Amino acid sequence: MNINQVLLSASLFCSVFLCGCMEKKSDTDKMSHAVSLAKQGNWKGTGELMLEISQKNPDALQPVLLQAIAYEKTGDFDKALDLARQVAANSPDNFIAQYTFGRLSAKVPLRRSEAFSILEKAHTLKKDDANTLILLCNLGTQLKHPRTLNYLTQLRMNSKYTHSPALYYQYALYYAARNNGKQAVLFMRQAARRGGLQNPELALNAARCIDRNNFSAREALNLYRFFVNNPASKKYPSLVKEAKQRIAALQ
Repeated sequence: MNINQVLLSASLFCSVFLCGCMEKKSDTDKMSHAVSLAKQGNWKGTGELMLEISQKNPDALQPVLLQAIAYEKTGDFDKALDLARQVAANSPDNFIAQYTFGRLSAKVPLRRSEAFSILEKAHTLKKDDANTLILLCNLGTQLKHPRTLNYLTQLRMNSKYTHSPALYYQYALYYAARNNGKQAVLFMRQAARRGGLQNPELALNAARCIDRNNFSAREALNLYRFFVNNPASKKYPSLVKEAKQRIAALQ
């Protein structure tokens, strides 16, 4: 499970879709309509309106960023990334521009190192933004970046995430990547206990990580059992089968 799937739920709407830069009422009306379409999931219509507005208002940041997101949502990722790159280059001190470019870049495996640097720049522009910290923690763990623990610590200081199961899981991945089995098992256990009942896949992934890295057969067995015995796991019959197979192998 990816920390972005567990924690990264906030949208850019409130930050990006501000219409104050529009001069003509018709453009602000279009902007408002575009936001409504986006909230309804009509990203094609949103993109068409943003293209109209951005062509008439080339210096307006928000329509271009929304257009980039519309490209992303409609499957034209290359256009989304290219547009976000242009906006970030033209607006080096704008947090949303840097965050959007970094977020999109992070989706390209070969651009993860660059994405990390871009997101660090976004972080300097808005130190308290949790979404940026989440992405930095996720990428940093993948890259084994030396500053990852610093960002994990900052995110943990955010009261909303202090006791988050996903944050504990991310700590576990951080230590697992460094082959620190003792700490990885400790944080995996806490992640499962704090969130495994509501999110059974979290417990399963914790078991998989411990099992795959040969950290502790006993802990892996306990977490596989925790997953199988969770009533919510019945929704995932194939995963329950997998867990039972591993239980049999580990016993």
